[in-house]
Amino acid sequence: MRRFCVAALVTGVTLLALPAAAATAAPQPATPTGTAPAFADSVGIGSSSWFDDIKYKDYDLVRQLLVDLGVKHLRGGIRTDGTTDDYKSFRDLAALGMKYLWITGNPGSNGDAQNVADVNAMLTDPAKLGGTTEALEGPNEFDRFAGTDAVWAQKLYGFMATTYPYMKNHLGFPGVPFYGPSFLSESGRKTYAGLPGSGDLMDRANAHYYPGRELPEEMGNDIDAVADDFDDTVVAGQKVADKNRRPVITETGHSTSTNGGNWWHYGVSERAQSIYMMRTLLTAFSKGVPRTYIHHLLDTMPDPGKTDLERGFGIVGVSGTGTNPDNWTSTPKAAYHSLRRLLAITSGGTGAGHGSSLSYELSGGPATLRKALLSRGDGSYDLFLWNAVPVYNQRTADCNDPRIDPNLDIETRCFIARRDYSVDQGDAFPADVSVTLDLAERAQVSTQRPHSESAFTARGEGKTFSLSVGADPVAVRIDPRYGLAVRADDPRAWLRLNETAGAPVDSSGQGATTQNWTASPTRGQPSGAGETGDGSVTVAAGQRTKVRLAAPVSTGSGATVELWVKPDTTVPDFAEFLTADTADPWRVKMRTYNVNGGFTWGSVYGSSPGSSGEMIFKGFDHGQWHHLVLTMAGGVSTTYLDGKQVGQKTGGETLDLREFTVGAWDSVGYKGGIDELAVYGKALSAGRVCAHYRAAGGSC
Repeated sequence: MRRFCVAALVTGVTLLALPAAAATAAPQPATPTGTAPAFADSVGIGSSSWFDDIKYKDYDLVRQLLVDLGVKHLRGGIRTDGTTDDYKSFRDLAALGMKYLWITGNPGSNGDAQNVADVNAMLTDPAKLGGTTEALEGPNEFDRFAGTDAVWAQKLYGFMATTYPYMKNHLGFPGVPFYGPSFLSESGRKTYAGLPGSGDLMDRANAHYYPGRELPEEMGNDIDAVADDFDDTVVAGQKVADKNRRPVITETGHSTSTNGGNWWHYGVSERAQSIYMMRTLLTAFSKGVPRTYIHHLLDTMPDPGKTDLERGFGIVGVSGTGTNPDNWTSTPKAAYHSLRRLLAITSGGTGAGHGSSLSYELSGGPATLRKALLSRGDGSYDLFLWNAVPVYNQRTADCNDPRIDPNLDIETRCFIARRDYSVDQGDAFPADVSVTLDLAERAQVSTQRPHSESAFTARGEGKTFSLSVGADPVAVRIDPRYGLAVRADDPRAWLRLNETAGAPVDSSGQGATTQNWTASPTRGQPSGAGETGDGSVTVAAGQRTKVRLAAPVSTGSGATVELWVKPDTTVPDFAEFLTADTADPWRVKMRTYNVNGGFTWGSVYGSSPGSSGEMIFKGFDHGQWHHLVLTMAGGVSTTYLDGKQVGQKTGGETLDLREFTVGAWDSVGYKGGIDELAVYGKALSAGRVCAHYRAAGGSC
């Protein structure tokens, strides 16, 4: 396959740009670019085992490299002359969770046409490639015949007009996306896109992006151009690109063969390959590209002189002599380690991520600062930051370098020198920039630079952090403390109970009102949720307060009450500490249930009267803080203790809840700590309940 396309030289990508700030502004809510698992799932890599004359013949090596890397999406071309072992290797990878995007064939200008029925037979045969497919694509860079075949575009169209509907309608490929063909050049792409209906013969367009030493962030306008070319959506008489049809990038990468060029495409150092690869993936994901395939896993064969660009695109290098791949040695490049760490950072943790916004502000950085915010399933965030500048010292470029055509004008020679013959000065260049991160709520923050660091380094807990950001992306892990997790779910009322005097303050911003305590609790006690600088109250008999919502929440459509409780060793049986002020106070309440030998049980009523709605649970022990949550929706009430479900009842009534009493209900009532009462106008999911508890340092 030819592996190069001419990328337009564009500047001014602003999607991820942050203006330099003269002064720190108040943190503002920011919606995540996506979830961390979705980013990890957007990464693919080219890998094949068809050939005997390149290092890919060593299947055991390929398999181990892929397993260690952690990538789940592979790309390859179909061969009709494969061996039994070839097919087995692909099925083996599929059994490990790694499936292929297969290139479907060739229209036949160079004599190796593949019949769509033959391709289908291979892909569905359980003894061949059956079970290995997760996506399909059209022919690879068929416009390479544009100079010798005047009707190449029509041949390609004919192939897609036959193959696309055949595959989409075949029962062997239910829901499998079929991407369009790829192109060697922008002119070839536009020629094919100009054929009426070509955009209808694909689920998404296909882009190959090879920036050489150009900045990866400059792909933005190219991605838009590819989407525009193949989108026939018309609004008010004008063609409009559907932002949901961003192209898939089936090839992108940087060759480390630095002594050979191809149409202004020059190799880069292994350091630059590592850094630019991560920036490419983060930029593509931020632009809405569903998947980006790195080209390629392995260098095809040794290239001691670094003169053959084709041989240097792998993120694993190959060295040795002779023509027998068995005598060659494979060594992961820096890019392999960076990608492995990047995938470990984003694919780790529990859950699929969340869509909650994070309120933060970045200041002090240059206009070239870029960011991508990813949410994680445990309620934390990964904020990737990098300085979108070259890793080559362009200031030392020699405009009269003898490798540059002396007949070119001085401006062109200097341009080529700066871009193609500058020297990589190593990790000290470019110098890091200092960026200040301000959070609206306290969080634990740690950082890792996947290019050079194999683990996170703790930066402490707080709201303001000074960060060092370089040209290589840094992952800033923001692990929200309890308050940030609560705010992410938009409470209708939120009593932090950390006041030193007066009535509790509602921190939700939703207009709830509170009453003063009927008697003075002991204030300023340690936070139940472990919040540094926060406090709680300890109540005794008769000490209670009320909170009234600005608008009621319904147990029919969804409601949640949440608080932290620490029963005293002298707490009596049947002591209420939270009650919804409904006509019948037995509808929604929380209380101790049984006190025996230093252990306390609890009970919760969830919108049902009497014993039919009571959920009784153990583990509610004396002298310990416990996280207690009641969710109600559609007649189902669920109780969670310390992040885990401990009870559920069905058949509950639909009630409008507006006012709650918290504290010791009566003169012989609850004794102990209370903290962080929150009421939500929805039933929190089990994942979010767990995320709240985890944010306080718990495990569920």
